[in-house]
Amino acid sequence: MGHDFVDKIINASPEAQAILIILAFLSVGSWAVIGWKWVQVRRAERELRDFLVQFRKARDLEQIQQAGKGKVQSPVQALVAVAVREVQQLRKIISDKHERKGEFDPTVMMRDSLLMALERTVSENTAKLRRHLVFLATTTSVSPFLGLLGTVWGIMIAFLDIAARGSADISTVAPGIADALITTIAGLAVAIPAVIGYNYLANRIQRIVETCNNFSLELAGIIYKSSLNL
Repeated sequence: MGHDFVDKIINASPEAQAILIILAFLSVGSWAVIGWKWVQVRRAERELRDFLVQFRKARDLEQIQQAGKGKVQSPVQALVAVAVREVQQLRKIISDKHERKGEFDPTVMMRDSLLMALERTVSENTAKLRRHLVFLATTTSVSPFLGLLGTVWGIMIAFLDIAARGSADISTVAPGIADALITTIAGLAVAIPAVIGYNYLANRIQRIVETCNNFSLELAGIIYKSSLNL
């Protein structure tokens, strides 16, 4: 049966073969994206989980910064780096606060600036995690239509053969119908793994983003409380 199926593909019309080649490229590309993103997301989850364990044990910002080192796949390293930079800038401002007393509240400035910086950092790193998922979404949308195009083309060829030969026996319509069925099956075979992979990866990335958002709020709260004593 497998040999016959390969023969049908080889003997398909040039139009059907062109559609099958496009679907093959989409299939290879989608599986490559699924595999690569799965490894990336899995590592990001592991790094985030390990970091949160160390974060709970940290006593100051320096220890938090040390816990975030090497976490390149998850956003935590960037979040900690942003927090450290904001705190350093705050300390420069507070060192001069007596001379500028009454012009502003440095702790309020720090809180607002830190929250905006952390939110921006989460957004930027979320975009990195979601990069190339659009290819899976595109494959999910395009593949069934390519299969449908092959279906319509095959049926059209079958009817043209009937009109040309004046006969509707199986030998006349078989080539066109075979092309139609092959492209339909190929379109679904490409689209189904792509949509499953996209939903699976998007859900795991969303959980990472939610965890990072919660962590950024907790980190901002810790820094804000400590700044009250500066």
